[in-house]
Amino acid sequence: MKKELNFSAPGAAGFTLVEILIAMVIMGIVGLAIFSIQIQSIRTAARSASMTEAGALASQQLELFQNIPMAALLDFGDKAEEDSGWARVIEERDIHGIRVYRIFWNIFENTPEAGMLSVEMEIQWEDQGQRRFIPFNFLKTQML
Repeated sequence: MKKELNFSAPGAAGFTLVEILIAMVIMGIVGLAIFSIQIQSIRTAARSASMTEAGALASQQLELFQNIPMAALLDFGDKAEEDSGWARVIEERDIHGIRVYRIFWNIFENTPEAGMLSVEMEIQWEDQGQRRFIPFNFLKTQML
């Protein structure tokens, strides 16, 4: 007489192949969702880092503009392209030498009053295929 071997506990039920496949599909969907959220957070962190660096460069430039004489400010930097709408430009690279930031500015003499300069400045850079920019405006008076 042959005896049947039963390796499962009495009354215990196991998972079927269909149940396991459904569980794997659900886990795969959840994994893809988590992965896409992670990718988006990396992009956001990179964009934030580039904006922080642009702000630091712009702050540096504003500090320089405020501390040099008015006559020197009028001749500072390189001439910008004529069709850009800007008078002067300088280019800066980020600390890794990868991203290029372009700082543009226009200077208006005797605006809003005589003896004052009105400065419009904008820092531009490329980020993930899009042109980004931060505008700044300030007034400079003749130092006594």
